[in-house]
Amino acid sequence: MLDELAFQEIDELAATDKFNEQVLQYYQAQAAGRRSTLVFSKDLQHVAKLLELMAHAGIQAKAVIGKTSAFARQDNVASFERGDCAVLITCLALLEGYDAPHASVIASVYYDAFADPNRLTVSSSLSLQTVLSSTLKW
Repeated sequence: MLDELAFQEIDELAATDKFNEQVLQYYQAQAAGRRSTLVFSKDLQHVAKLLELMAHAGIQAKAVIGKTSAFARQDNVASFERGDCAVLITCLALLEGYDAPHASVIASVYYDAFADPNRLTVSSSLSLQTVLSSTLKW
């Protein structure tokens, strides 16, 4: 049985400036200068925080979430695929039905409910789907 407090701690961690600064620093160290980075974020608020942080650092980033209009979604994805946009941030909106074999980096910036930093999610199949659905062209 999962401890509900673990979920709250995860939410609190992802909401901190320190965590998000570490995400930015990791991006700058590992992915800056690469053609494109696809980021899977924890939730909608986290998407907004990462967008703001990237913009403040001068990084061209866009988002696709469930509420993104069809026109904006198409525009943001096309910009990302052309390389005009360095970072595309989403929660799960692009998890199924979107292939991004051109992505140089795929980042999942959330922790699992067990608070184990070596695991991205409670579900290993969700972790695989995050990576595979983003990179394979079926």
